[in-house]
Amino acid sequence: MIERFSDKDPLEAIVLSVDFTPVLDGETITSQGWTITREDLPTEVTTGMLSGACSLAGNIVSQKVIDGTVGGDYIHRPWVQTANRKLVYGVRQTVTFGA
Repeated sequence: MIERFSDKDPLEAIVLSVDFTPVLDGETITSQGWTITREDLPTEVTTGMLSGACSLAGNIVSQKVIDGTVGGDYIHRPWVQTANRKLVYGVRQTVTFGA
């Protein structure tokens, strides 16, 4: 299921978070990561939107996000690895002035 973050202004620096507790079934997270892809222009280089490394607090993965192209629709893909599997969320976000 793809969820949605609130729209973001391109000048805004925000921290986004996803709680993996509902899908872990008691498993322990061994590593985590976060990627961003522009949904309507997948060739756009989006690595500059990630400010620093993502962090883990309990079962919540967080990432500071900056920049973005006005009018761009982005898919955030936070993920966690357990001993048995990799779990990935997809969360949409639009970048717009005044968000």
